Amino acid sequence: MGERFIINSDPFKIEKMWRTLYSRGYSQHPDLTMMGVISAFEIACWDIIGKELDQPIYNLLGGQVHEKLRSYTYLYPVPDDSSERNLFTDPERAASRAIEYVKQGFTAIKIDPVEPTMPSTPVQVSLEALHTAEMVVKSIREAVGTSCDILVGTHGQMTTSSAIRLAKRLEKFDPLWLEEPVPPENRDEMARVARATSIPIASGERLATKYEFR
Repeated sequence: MGERFIINSDPFKIEKMWRTLYSRGYSQHPDLTMMGVISAFEIACWDIIGKELDQPIYNLLGGQVHEKLRSYTYLYPVPDDSSERNLFTDPERAASRAIEYVKQGFTAIKIDPVEPTMPSTPVQVSLEALHTAEMVVKSIREAVGTSCDILVGTHGQMTTSSAIRLAKRLEKFDPLWLEEPVPPENRDEMARVARATSIPIASGERLATKYEFR
């Protein structure tokens, strides 16, 4: 793709490059692998343009708005943690690590408390797994209070009914979001979950173009 369409092309003509690559052959479909390649070429072009004009890229995209942006962190075990239990399913260790990240200045932490994370999906999550997820989120909320948002990640592994059951358990801990609780290609079922809970439903990491987001 690079040899055929990119070499000797004009890096300032990003939209032309994007359309050419996206529409090459019989594509015109947001395949994740292809979109990753196109994204790499586009970022490289913006880098070239910024250096040529001696400007930061944000000035070329409309200008700076914020002095700083909020970020979150996943919970990670300490480097010498020898525990065989997943940090995300261990309420005590999860709370302890959350406190450490709050001390570092983070105001949001993310966990994936529902296991299994990569089964044949979707599945009806067991009562034990639902209880564990609830206890982990409860423990973190009690540890950090209102100083930190809790972001609950999943991997689209639950059935709709299971996702709603989990959401009802977690609502009282006021998570900032519940991410992709059901397989993301089924937007109707994602909407059913959203209508059944006050927790905002997050999605989008598997979407690759403005067409899919729309």
